[in-house]
Parts: sequence; C-alpha cells; structure tokens
Amino acid sequence: MALMEGDYTYAIRPGENLYPQPANMYSKVADMYSKTANVYSRTVNRVLL
Repeated sequence: MALMEGDYTYAIRPGENLYPQPANMYSKVADMYSKTANVYSRTVNRVLL
C-alpha cells in the first residue's frame, strides 16, 4: 500500500507538493477501513463460531 502510494505520489509529478496530502489522507482512510473490517470479521467469527 505504502509503496504504491509512493509511486503514485512521486512518479507522476515529482517536485510538486500537491499530491502527498491526498495520498496520506487516502492511506489513513484505508487504514481505518481495514481496522473496521478486522473488527467486523472478529465479531462475525465470535457470533458464528
């Protein structure tokens, strides 16, 4: 994830400070989503198993 994010951020427009902030925001949202998915799957496993 971080490697793809770095490639997207710096390979397209090197030297510009426009895209790192949205990329960081996107990675934070993705981290939050994965944490939520982990909690949800744990809850489902507890209920079903």
